Amino acid sequence: MGRSVTAQVSNSEDFNKGQVAEMAKKDEDFSKQEADVYRSRIARIYQEYQAKKRQDEEKRKQILVQEEQKKQEADAFMQEKKDRNSPNAAIDKSRAEIKNYGAE
Repeated sequence: MGRSVTAQVSNSEDFNKGQVAEMAKKDEDFSKQEADVYRSRIARIYQEYQAKKRQDEEKRKQILVQEEQKKQEADAFMQEKKDRNSPNAAIDKSRAEIKNYGAE
């Protein structure tokens, strides 16, 4: 009659303090191992994310550098074209004055 309810229902014997302590220790060890496994998985996921983020940042920087180079090349081309079309800078200055003269 002195058995616990779980022992009566499962039709098994009661555990003594030593057995309970041993099972608690095994459970604690198992919990620590599983926690370490999950921590390592989470750390790996964060590392992969950081690596991908760095890679995306590098790609973005390369694209910006390429765009800047294209812009500089286009500006240089336009300047060269402007210099070719206008043989004398003094003529360009006088053109603006002539346009203003007609407006007066």
